[in-house]
Amino acid sequence: MSEHVAQISWSRDGRDFAYETYSRDHVWRFDGGVEVAATAAPAFLGNPALVDPEEAFVAAVSSCHMLTFLAVAARRRLVVDRYEDAAIGWMEKNEAGRLAVTRVALRPLVQFSGKAPSAEELARLHELAHEHCFIANSVKTAITVEAPPSIGAALAPVLARVPREEQPLLIAYAERLAAARYRAWAGQVGDAAQRAQLLACAEREEDIARRVEALFADAAARQRALLAQHPEVSEINRSLFEGRPLAQQFAVQAEGERLGAATWRSFARRETDEERRGVLLACAELEEASAVVLEALR
Repeated sequence: MSEHVAQISWSRDGRDFAYETYSRDHVWRFDGGVEVAATAAPAFLGNPALVDPEEAFVAAVSSCHMLTFLAVAARRRLVVDRYEDAAIGWMEKNEAGRLAVTRVALRPLVQFSGKAPSAEELARLHELAHEHCFIANSVKTAITVEAPPSIGAALAPVLARVPREEQPLLIAYAERLAAARYRAWAGQVGDAAQRAQLLACAEREEDIARRVEALFADAAARQRALLAQHPEVSEINRSLFEGRPLAQQFAVQAEGERLGAATWRSFARRETDEERRGVLLACAELEEASAVVLEALR
């Protein structure tokens, strides 16, 4: 058995003690001397700049899962270089009609040194981490682990419904969506050099789209027809990245760039026209260049 102590301090500080006006701000103190400024959730009149118990609960679930995962991986002689999670918790009414954090979704991204486990092996590591996580074993909350999103896996069902000869046009549209995403990222980073690199990536995406579209007669009209048939492409683009920290977004996009390079090379192998083949191979090189940038930024 082990004991774990937290001290919680709150003071009225002379303010009116009415529900609408009393301060929710308080302090958590832990045995190592760390102090955390805390409050209630904004929905309950807390200070949005401070940590609230619901966020702390989600963080505790995520942290415990990560620490257990690292222990499981170490015992299996796997070397983890980096672990990031963008966990989300939902507070809603439970079966008894009372508000509770009923669900927590963990969305970890793990980088390994040397040989990395397969997708199946990685899923098993997370299963073991969940089974042995102290916090998970202490709560009723449903805890799930979501695999990192894949641009390729998300777009594959759409591309499967598109004639092969028109697939490059749909991918070209996705390249323009990626260009907009790079420009948005450039506006979020503080480092001027990184901003320039991301803007260069955006231009590469636009360049790929232009090169591919130039291979097709009536490209714009055919592209519009494809998008009318498959409007979900824009939603896929948004949902894959929404709510994730920049490092995770970069990782997802880097994987997408590598897959994009492989896709353009696949198209090139089937192309009989030398000039068109050269365009497609050049697109692959542009994808690889952006992947290198993103992998260095993570």
